Amino acid sequence: MKQHGSMKKPYKSFFPIKRLKGTVKKHHRTGLNSYARFLYVNPIEGVLISYQSQQKFPHSPSYTIKLSEIKECGVLIQDKSSKWFFKKGQYHFIVRSDNKTSYFYHDNLDMINYWTAEIHQAKEFNGWYKSLQNTRYDQDLKQEFMAKYDFIIDSIISVNLPECDLDQYSPKLKIDAAKYARNVAESFEANQTQTING
Repeated sequence: MKQHGSMKKPYKSFFPIKRLKGTVKKHHRTGLNSYARFLYVNPIEGVLISYQSQQKFPHSPSYTIKLSEIKECGVLIQDKSSKWFFKKGQYHFIVRSDNKTSYFYHDNLDMINYWTAEIHQAKEFNGWYKSLQNTRYDQDLKQEFMAKYDFIIDSIISVNLPECDLDQYSPKLKIDAAKYARNVAESFEANQTQTING
């Protein structure tokens, strides 16, 4: 297992991890029509959830994909991966698991790149988190290490992750989507620290 003892935060390379939500367009599986979908990604719970609209969030999901089950997630290059229903001016990304393949698109390439990067990062973090849990409950783990793993796992569970709503982002802000989301996360953390310190 990868050692994290020398790092102040075991998840430092993933910081700031965040819950991500926002609206993208999705192609119907037949390609004959498309519709808006509200997506939600949670790296601790390890899920990507699709809703028919923001009004359905969070209680009425259309479907849920476990991040660990995602086999492919990436931007589709128009020439190499085009489907007949892709149109000029649309930028696409795919999310594929063994049971489901979804094609999403947006008219902003920066947003598409950011969605795929965040899904990858959420999947990596969740994989690392699951490996901690698996090691904690390994029958061969020495007793003195159990409390350390319990502390890390309990700390992660108790973290109040920042939530970034990409529907609030606009290119008119003159920063890219990644910078916007990081600003949201850092502002959230600063507010949390201020609340704790009184």
